Amino acid sequence: MSALHLSHYGPRERRQLYTEAAMTHNNTALALYSPLLNRVNPENCHALFAFSCFVPMFAFAAHGPNVESKSHSVSEVIEVFKLIRGAAFVVTQARPWIASGGMSRLLTVERMRERRSVRHHATAIYHLLHRLHEEQQQQQQRQRGLDSSSYRSANSVVVHATESLLNVLQMCADNENGSVLLRWTAIVQSTFLDSLTQDEPMGLVLLGYFGAAIDFIIDNWWMDGWGRYLINLVSDRLRAGADSQEVVWARYAMHQLESSNIDKTNGTLEADEIRSHSGQPLFTEH
Repeated sequence: MSALHLSHYGPRERRQLYTEAAMTHNNTALALYSPLLNRVNPENCHALFAFSCFVPMFAFAAHGPNVESKSHSVSEVIEVFKLIRGAAFVVTQARPWIASGGMSRLLTVERMRERRSVRHHATAIYHLLHRLHEEQQQQQQRQRGLDSSSYRSANSVVVHATESLLNVLQMCADNENGSVLLRWTAIVQSTFLDSLTQDEPMGLVLLGYFGAAIDFIIDNWWMDGWGRYLINLVSDRLRAGADSQEVVWARYAMHQLESSNIDKTNGTLEADEIRSHSGQPLFTEH
């Protein structure tokens, strides 16, 4: 991580050297770490847990939009998410053992000091997403008689992911702790991640709202640029989609987000939540 940090902020002429050193050490560590995930025990769980805490940071920092000049695909984003899910697997397998050791406090969500802006921003995005979720549910109830069983199945996956993101945003607000946000990538169903690779419209919208939350809530160097990147990626994918009813609705949902008047300073949200055309949306810059 130190080498990767230097690759971001060190002397420009040495950044490539630091990046190569970081990737070499990480690849070596992952080769030792991955096989042990199927053999977690009281003796190795603490070391595995310690390493797993660095996996999300390294994944986002090493593959972030500010590092790799090439455009990402949704599939490549999902691969980063899967690394986080692997780290969460360690906790699932070894929570009782970890809880009895010296790193037990890392299993709890603690209130952060002087981070009231996290609560404001998380609450603002929560309200946007909650209102959108209610509108979507009402629309789908009106169309229920026309839905196929496969569509209903896909919808249940998106509903679960939506409710999971709402819960995580609520936790961020309650604890004024932005790090909780990354839990969402670990608790969504694997079928939801599959739906993203197939450009499922409302699934993409959730990815966009997750990006907005990152942009406002997380202020870490290793997440730099990710929030805005995810929103731009989702908007591009929806623009490329056919004009089906689901895609049109998803574009509307992203317009709600991109035009939202969230105060970057304190996270307050104006009553109508939509700026006039003369205002500048938050997330349209590429």
